This record gives sequence, C-alpha cells and structure tokens, in this order.
Amino acid sequence: MANIRLKFVKAYIDQHGKVRHYVRRPGRRLIPLPGLPGSDAFMEAYGRATAAMPRVEVASARTGTDSIAAMIAGYLSSAALANLAVASQREYRRILEGLRRDFGNLRITTMQRKHVMRMLDTKAKHPAAARDFLRCLRLLMQYAIGIGVRQDDPTAGIRVKMPKSDGLRSLLPG
Repeated sequence: MANIRLKFVKAYIDQHGKVRHYVRRPGRRLIPLPGLPGSDAFMEAYGRATAAMPRVEVASARTGTDSIAAMIAGYLSSAALANLAVASQREYRRILEGLRRDFGNLRITTMQRKHVMRMLDTKAKHPAAARDFLRCLRLLMQYAIGIGVRQDDPTAGIRVKMPKSDGLRSLLPG
C-alpha cells in the first residue's frame, strides 16, 4: 500500500490504540478527519478543512475586548505603529509589553486619571522612563478612542517633570 503524505495532516494513536488523523496548521484548531487517508470521505473532509480553516487569535479567550492587553495587541498590529521608524517601533513595543505584563488584565474603559498617576508613580525614580511610558500610554488611549472603545483620554494634561540639568555647562571643565 502506498503512503500518502498530505500537508498539515498528523496521525496520532489514541489511548485505545486507534489511529486518528487530524488537519493541524499553526495557530489553528485541530480538525478531525474520518476514514483512512486516500479514501473519498477522508479526501473530501481534508479539502473542506484546508479551504475554510478558522484563524484562532492567540489568547482571545483570555483577553477581554476592553482590556489593556487587547488594546496593546490591536495597537501593535495597527498601521499607526507600522508607519513609525523601526527604532521607535522597537522602543514602543518594549514599553507596551511591560505595560501588558504589569497591567494587561485591567480594563481600559474604566481607567481614570488617578490610575495613570499611580502607574507613573511606580516609575518616579526614573523620570525619562516615566515620560516614555506616558507617551506610549497616550498612544494607546488615542488608539482606543479611534476604534470607539473610549470616549476620553485620562492621560490628557499629565506631564512628567524632568530634572533640571546644566546642559553644556556640566560638560565644561572648571
């Protein structure tokens, strides 16, 4: 008997010793296939499975549509980020991934000015990091407003005070 090799078809032996066949594509659900490979029922099911396989969004079941994590995922795949310079994309992605890690499960729809201030207080020792964090949070809020998740921007009017520097005087000798 000839061995048929079809793309995305995986064979598994279940707990009862029966061979089961599935279509398995990365990021997609497993779709069981009936019968033996090469049979009419098998090939018909394989054709249907590969033609109309629904795309599974990563963590869609765990992420609420109004969570900070969902907004970050949306912004990171938006044209607004894609139009930025590569260095800016890398920096914003790094900051937003930290925001997702620390506050991703919170709802962006209920975020208020006091919450933004508390987030910034965690970065009080590093004013430049706080400023960059606030910039990214503003971008995220503008994205949420743009897609209709929020009506207002709780980051509006908030500023991070940077320490005064002597500028070039500190570089001059004496």
